[in-house]
Amino acid sequence: MLQGFYEQARATKETLYSVMELYNEVKEKLREKQPKIYSADLVNILFSYPIVTPTTLAEKLGVHRRTAARYLEELRKNEFLTDQMAGRHHLYSAWPKTPKFFLILKKSVFFGFLFLVIQASWR
Repeated sequence: MLQGFYEQARATKETLYSVMELYNEVKEKLREKQPKIYSADLVNILFSYPIVTPTTLAEKLGVHRRTAARYLEELRKNEFLTDQMAGRHHLYSAWPKTPKFFLILKKSVFFGFLFLVIQASWR
């Protein structure tokens, strides 16, 4: 039984380190390619929310909705995000543009279900 706990802890640790490595990689690319809109808070939001709207981003960053929409559109133009319309709502996601993130989560038993749900929502 303890061996099972050990194996799960090891797998979770590997997943965490892989996500942290990817986070730092995206952070550096964003800082390099988008210095005018870069902030650590922006990167945190992109990793915390699989799908983000201008309204959500505005609330989380404490900026006007138009500013948030401009940030998201800049990120989309520079291929950090994908976008999709759902009725009258404009949705953005960084995850489909980051296949490495999906591969990391797919390996993890804990995040496997989340991976399938997010992947299905962007088809």
